[in-house]
Amino acid sequence: MPMPTDAALRLRRRAQQEIRLVEPNQGGRLRVVLAYPNTYAVGMSNLGMHTIYRLLNADPEVCCERAFLPDDDEIEAYQSRGTPLMTVESQRPVSNADVIAFSASFENDYVNLVRMLTLAGLPPRAAQRNETHPIILMGGATVSINPEPVAPFLDVCCVGEGEGLVGPLIDTILGRAGATPATDSDEPWVDDGPPPRDVLLRRLATLPGFYVPELYDPHYDDSTPSGYPVFTGLTPKNGAPAIVTKVRAVFGGPETVASTAILTPETEFGDRAMIEVARGCTKGCRYCWVGYNILPFRVHTVEDVLTAAERWRPTTQRVGLVATALLDHPDIEAIAAGLLERGFKVFSPSLIISTLREPLLRTVIDSGQRTITIAPEAGSDRMRELIMKKITNEEILEKVRMIFRAGAHNLKNYVIIGLPGETEADLQALVELASSMREIMIEEGRERGHIGTITLSVNCLIPKPGTPFQWAQQIRPSEYRAKLRWLRRRLAKVPNVVLDAMSPRMAEIQGLTSRGDRRVADLIELWAETGSWRQAVREWEQRGGSVDHFAFRALQPTDPLPWGHLRTGASEAALGNQWRKALAGNVDAAA
Repeated sequence: MPMPTDAALRLRRRAQQEIRLVEPNQGGRLRVVLAYPNTYAVGMSNLGMHTIYRLLNADPEVCCERAFLPDDDEIEAYQSRGTPLMTVESQRPVSNADVIAFSASFENDYVNLVRMLTLAGLPPRAAQRNETHPIILMGGATVSINPEPVAPFLDVCCVGEGEGLVGPLIDTILGRAGATPATDSDEPWVDDGPPPRDVLLRRLATLPGFYVPELYDPHYDDSTPSGYPVFTGLTPKNGAPAIVTKVRAVFGGPETVASTAILTPETEFGDRAMIEVARGCTKGCRYCWVGYNILPFRVHTVEDVLTAAERWRPTTQRVGLVATALLDHPDIEAIAAGLLERGFKVFSPSLIISTLREPLLRTVIDSGQRTITIAPEAGSDRMRELIMKKITNEEILEKVRMIFRAGAHNLKNYVIIGLPGETEADLQALVELASSMREIMIEEGRERGHIGTITLSVNCLIPKPGTPFQWAQQIRPSEYRAKLRWLRRRLAKVPNVVLDAMSPRMAEIQGLTSRGDRRVADLIELWAETGSWRQAVREWEQRGGSVDHFAFRALQPTDPLPWGHLRTGASEAALGNQWRKALAGNVDAAA
């Protein structure tokens, strides 16, 4: 037996320190690698990763193991020694799998998809792979709203919520009873075993939630004033549908509650079980894809959440409640009370400030949470009205006082700059809002003798597909950088206030990959090859690419969109209506 490599030993030690509720079915005939395109610490902090891992291993015919991008200090060793990318559980080569299923939450990780395929010894491009290679698919939030920038690397893109996609995917791959045969009468497949690769892909393309890029030809028009060809549409072929509809999860029963499947000390929340209590959002903020794509707003029952928590009772007494709109759950106080009665401490990563209520706030602070995270998003009421965030500065400061009076030490604020029509007065309002928060923190903390920190976590507006702001123009890195310098100079005069900002480079990457089409894949591949974003951009633009076209161009509601073949949430008409209202300065109810 060959001696294990250093990489294999590191993976084995990592596996040994995990506490798992789920184990792979080593006898399963379908071998799946669930891959996260970032490091272990980042991937294991993703609740979706845990949920899909649990669902795949719940099928006795499936053996699902995990793989991650090696840490920075490991990458060079993998490359120089020719060590193949391996799974955590058994340290088998990832390339031995039948299916490699990537889960992505952030466009910034697209480059790691290419890196991981290369480390696994697999051709990155789908067109370069054949029957001898695993099926490569990707799901997750970003791919569900615009898969085109990574479409050339993937055999299948999963559109929608994973809980509704796992069953049909596995049934179809295994050719099990219940998988509807493809409509083409000439298909060489009988319903008693796995179909050939090309038949499988055409078969999946007929099902809701599965987009097979090779069955769609993109078209471009180069007769434009800019000289750069614009996307004009996709033409389906071989029976693929013109429209791909998303699949939604059905809530009902504790087994449908997304929750931690594995505890590991290497993650930020490694000492607590994270449990989703609701999905979606009722607020309809115009920049946010959740409120327009994760529809309808759904909640888990008190009983189902408590049952999910009970699974971890022997291991941890710390539970994190997860939801975009946690306080919109009608029974959130009952859930918190039930957890407390069972001896759990309750935490929450973030709270929507407009619906913040004291009972839950005191619960998380009494459980030991010292930093509360909220999202005022802007410093002026005017900017908040633009994005349909219905809360004033006066109301925000009332909630801030409630937070510090309840015993919080620190306050983290998510903020967006670069919104349409933003002026220096709006940035000044942000400085003044932070100063007022600090004053309240000092007033309420004086008796305790503790003064904490007000953090402004600043992000550049990234126009996201499937939102009313999908047509907005993103500000350039130079303008974003200037705005950050302006804020830093003024906040430097305000003690106990810290600014933590998305970098201009990251804003450019996100902008380009959020609204890009398949031509952006060339840039992603260059980035993976060179290891340098700037060098990749230079080479790509020398070959005819254009960052400006994808990242910094205002779109028109009549423009064909690279994601226009997906139906994931609110209609284009509803999004367009909200966009026009935003431009006109109108506030409205959620779309």
